[in-house]
Amino acid sequence: MGDDKTHALTRDRLLSPYEEAAEEARRAEPRARSASAKKKAQPGEPEPWPI
Repeated sequence: MGDDKTHALTRDRLLSPYEEAAEEARRAEPRARSASAKKKAQPGEPEPWPI
């Protein structure tokens, strides 16, 4: 039974940085979309023509 508890603790310690990074990416996605929409709405330099 102790092995199950150790396994769970080890798993939590190893996965937590990845889970935190994934959560941060999910939170950042709407901000990135909003920034992209603002950039498209502002007149700026024209898009380059394809060659």
